Amino acid sequence: MPNAVNFYRILQVDSEAEDVVIHAAYRALIKRHHPDRGGATAAAEQLNAAYATLRDPRQRQAYDRSLPGTEPAEPTTVVPSLSPLSLELGREFGERFDPVSAPGFAWMFDFVGAVKGAPRHRIWVCRFHRGDPVDARTFRARIDAARLSRPLLSFASSLFVAVLSRSSSFFTDLLRGPRGPLVSLTYATVVVDLSTRTVEAARGCDRLIAFRRLVDGGPFATAGSAP
Repeated sequence: MPNAVNFYRILQVDSEAEDVVIHAAYRALIKRHHPDRGGATAAAEQLNAAYATLRDPRQRQAYDRSLPGTEPAEPTTVVPSLSPLSLELGREFGERFDPVSAPGFAWMFDFVGAVKGAPRHRIWVCRFHRGDPVDARTFRARIDAARLSRPLLSFASSLFVAVLSRSSSFFTDLLRGPRGPLVSLTYATVVVDLSTRTVEAARGCDRLIAFRRLVDGGPFATAGSAP
């Protein structure tokens, strides 16, 4: 592949992206563009070539040296909309969270929103239909990428939500409550079970304002707290 093709742009990451970000971006994009899922073969080949180079430290260094005049790729900014999740999460959800512009890896989520009245506090939502180990690993990778894309001292909490047709033990293992005394600097992970209209959460999640907006007086009840 000629050097004119920018591997960082193919993977939609910045040239300074860490390995975990590159890995998460590749997994999300190849899942979307794989020929077995109706994607174009040429797009999948570009993704594979880009990832094969950038995942290897030596190849990546050599590639970077071959592009001395290339400007770093600009982070992608998207404004996710609530639809079609609005049909599954209900009218109350849309009334409590506003879609926001988010740089970097917002495209990996089905919805990124800010709590109305508290815009620094975010909710990141992924819809999964299988709930199998692959989906669970994908969710974990997207969380890692999203956390790396936010400034460390942004004084804002994040609630990562996996929406499943039915509860899955693979996702239960990912439940996480906020940790430490500074809740505004932490995050939590919960699961919405659409079959029972419940939210599975770890202990302490009610400390996050996004979690309280999700469950208090809304369409979802708390299923109980995991340790």
